[in-house]
Amino acid sequence: MRSVSLRRLIIVPFFALALITGITMYFVATTTMSNIANKVSMQYIHEVENRVQERVRSFMAPLLRIVEVNQQAFLARPNELNDLSKAAIRFHEQGMPYRQMTFISVATSDGRYLASVQTPIERRSHHLATNFVHKPLTMEGFNYDPAVGIGSKRQQDAEFTYDPRVRPFYQSAVGSKTPVWGKIERYYGYEALGATLSAAVYDDNDTLLAVTATSVALNELDNYLKSLEIVDDGYLFLAEKNGDMIATSTDTELFSTQDGKPKRANLHEHQNGLFRLASEYLEDGAYSLSLDGRDYLYHVHPVSFEYGETLVVGCIDSECLP
Repeated sequence: MRSVSLRRLIIVPFFALALITGITMYFVATTTMSNIANKVSMQYIHEVENRVQERVRSFMAPLLRIVEVNQQAFLARPNELNDLSKAAIRFHEQGMPYRQMTFISVATSDGRYLASVQTPIERRSHHLATNFVHKPLTMEGFNYDPAVGIGSKRQQDAEFTYDPRVRPFYQSAVGSKTPVWGKIERYYGYEALGATLSAAVYDDNDTLLAVTATSVALNELDNYLKSLEIVDDGYLFLAEKNGDMIATSTDTELFSTQDGKPKRANLHEHQNGLFRLASEYLEDGAYSLSLDGRDYLYHVHPVSFEYGETLVVGCIDSECLP
């Protein structure tokens, strides 16, 4: 029988124990570091997401409050609809603080229309538009006069036939006593998307008197997402529940023109592969995405507004794995 030295009997067990302890500590440390990294990434996502949600809510707040104020004003003073000069002054003043407030308008049941107008890309002009001053149902632009509201005619603005009663913002509000959201669409003639909220005005006998509306251009939300300093391989988007894009931190277009008609960019068909993966998970929650051998943390959260509108904020960040 081969003898074993006392030294080996002492060293070998300690060496084996040290090896096992080291391996165990390595895996524990690796797991702990991975968990900490993932928690840090998720905390970062939540912070960015909260900033976006706060911005979206503050951006959309005037849209809701102004249409509510105007609906109540016309309900309390329906005679104001006979002479829209006071409304012209109010609409212009309401739009002054908000460069994104593209239209503040009212359309009466006999087809008269008045709007405070601001261009959706740059605040190059803030004026009024009506369709009743010189010719019935003929849209014209007018400068604002603080004394009487509707001032001198703007010669640079084209004239065209316009009946607001056939427009979506009017028709969608008819039949509802509360404000109604319209579809987010591209503004005609402008490279910008717009959201519209409209509200019907009825008399005591439930006879329709008018529809008042507000509309905001969403390009400033897109610019805001682009301005956020996202970590490498990080992305943000704001979309409708069906995946139609509203704003994104990338430089991709939000819509294109096909056969003369605007087509919205959609997460499901997006050129960015991560956005296509994200489109499969648009319910509130945290998810893991994998693309080209890389793992990403993805968090999506709905942002709900009064009167039934819900948008979706998504934040994608590469996982901080060792």
